[in-house]
Amino acid sequence: MVDLVGDADTRASSYTKPVRNARYALVSSTAVVHKFGIVVEPEVSDHRALLLDL
Repeated sequence: MVDLVGDADTRASSYTKPVRNARYALVSSTAVVHKFGIVVEPEVSDHRALLLDL
């Protein structure tokens, strides 16, 4: 399994705890991943949306 998030900040500004990432985007092979990104705007919760194009 490959973690796509790594140490990237996946939390919005409303999240105040010190750990600001979540390792929950896993794929068995990165060969199928065309694009992965973390959507910063708009903020709709304390988690940032993850964009995954397979």
